[in-house]
Amino acid sequence: MAYVVSKTLSGRTVKVYRESEYPVPVIFSTQYQEQGKTVLELLGNLGAPEVNLVTISDLHWEEDLSPWAHGPVMASTDHFTGGAPQYLEFLEKEVIPFAGQHLALDPSTLILAGYSMSGLLSAYSLFMTDDFPYLVSASGSLWFPGFLPFAKEQGIKGSPKAVYLSLGDTESHSRNPYLKENASVTSAIAGLSREAGIPTALIWERGGHFNEPAARLARGLCWVLGVMRGEDIKIESRKTPEGV
Repeated sequence: MAYVVSKTLSGRTVKVYRESEYPVPVIFSTQYQEQGKTVLELLGNLGAPEVNLVTISDLHWEEDLSPWAHGPVMASTDHFTGGAPQYLEFLEKEVIPFAGQHLALDPSTLILAGYSMSGLLSAYSLFMTDDFPYLVSASGSLWFPGFLPFAKEQGIKGSPKAVYLSLGDTESHSRNPYLKENASVTSAIAGLSREAGIPTALIWERGGHFNEPAARLARGLCWVLGVMRGEDIKIESRKTPEGV
């Protein structure tokens, strides 16, 4: 059973799951609802190597994870205030040091992994920081207005070691002008990563946005952990959606 310690940092709940006292890979995952135990169980079921995990929850989801301010996209209650740059700084200056008090951290094996808006954060970090060499964006909200032009102009930061992107194969079946572009944007971000020579996976999962979020995240984590170990992990992918 993992040793678990929790602390409130800047109003957010940070929970450290220590499976090993040795410098094994450490996953940092921002979660809408804290699911650390579930993710670790899924990784174990998939035969993943030993890891430590840090989850961050109880945050302002849209405010903290949006790269810049934007008006409502899906509902009038959307509140995209552009807090992601400050949130990445929070991870760097507060969360990683706190994790280092309880874990043996090797900076070369840190993983940033997320789902939905947290998956957008992982993709955004590819262009903003080199703190996390391994990135997992599962069903990421890469439809966010202006994200692809930003990525093309900004360019990739540092030398990432692996990037995993996934999306449900029906997630772009939407009349919303932004959401319907998610598959093509996700594919384009994967292309930018590959062009930079980064090992990159683009996986089309079965179904929509809310199908098996923890399992999708775990599959992505298994893939980047495989890259870390020099293994070629096969993740089943559906047919590329039409129009991509």
